[in-house]
Amino acid sequence: LEGKAERELLIAALDRLTDRERKIMYLRFGLHGGDEMTQKEVADLLGISQSYISRLAGDFAKLYFALGKEDYFALKERDRQACLIY
Repeated sequence: LEGKAERELLIAALDRLTDRERKIMYLRFGLHGGDEMTQKEVADLLGISQSYISRLAGDFAKLYFALGKEDYFALKERDRQACLIY
């Protein structure tokens, strides 16, 4: 994320997650400088289902959107996609 507002929005959304959910998002999207992991890689590492990760990422995207509204649309396409799992 490029701007301070976008980073603050991401942090605000992450702060609303449980520790476990936050860890999943960090692993899945390579936050804190790590490499992105696939749903399967995260699921195998943590012993959880890929569908749980998919639902969590979808819920996170909705939360991020609700917190930011117009800020969400100001993000570059690549950064918006980082909040979603296709």
